[in-house]
Amino acid sequence: MNYFGKTDCETIDAAEMVTRLIENVKNSEIEQGNKILRSWRAILESIHSSAKNGQNIGKNLASHSRIVDLRNGILLVEADHSAWLQMLQLHQRYILGSIQRRFPELNISTLAFRLRGTTAGLSDTYEQCLMAERAKMARRYEMEEQYIEGQGLLEKPEMTGEEAYRKLPPEIRKIFDKLKVDMLTNGE
Repeated sequence: MNYFGKTDCETIDAAEMVTRLIENVKNSEIEQGNKILRSWRAILESIHSSAKNGQNIGKNLASHSRIVDLRNGILLVEADHSAWLQMLQLHQRYILGSIQRRFPELNISTLAFRLRGTTAGLSDTYEQCLMAERAKMARRYEMEEQYIEGQGLLEKPEMTGEEAYRKLPPEIRKIFDKLKVDMLTNGE
């Protein structure tokens, strides 16, 4: 059985696949997403220049940016030019405060920005990233160890304690013997 409840030799049409995927998305999540998207434009359009004429720079910000993702309390925003990213960052505190007041249940704690066309995204959770990195490190460690063993650079001690003792220089064996006697007789 595969993800869609079919055996691997069965085929399903694209419409059925899309329908099954959409069934997994909760309507409340879709509604919440739509509310945020509508509010995004309204929040940005409320930003005005501090100049005397009070130019509405928010309309330009809204038309050159969009929300991309919301995960772990971080709202990812994309802009089509670095100048718009700078403007968003300049007004970040105001934007974040407005979003937090309108949607306290989302617990959005920060905004993250990216330039349109880049693939930067939000990772799932710290624990998932940590586990993935540990798995990568373990694989790399295993590969390095296999390489070292293949080169014959890794010595594995296969001697018993007695064999190792016999290979020691006589003066060190004498010191160990004296220590052994002292330990057994408590230095008497």
